[in-house]
Amino acid sequence: MQQQYFNNISTQFVTDGSGGPTAQERDAFRNDSIVAKAIGIPKLKDVSVNLSFGVVLEPVDALSISK
Repeated sequence: MQQQYFNNISTQFVTDGSGGPTAQERDAFRNDSIVAKAIGIPKLKDVSVNLSFGVVLEPVDALSISK
């Protein structure tokens, strides 16, 4: 859900051809914004899959290894 409503505009300074700094704007627009639609970004899907697993080994007393 955070991605659906996130907007950000920032100014970054990059080195131009002569070695001097140049200000450039970097934008992140909402997924349902006019800009996103204009460049063909599809709507977000509300599907998520999360899998996790773990392993614990005790080769000898007082020693356990987990991953």
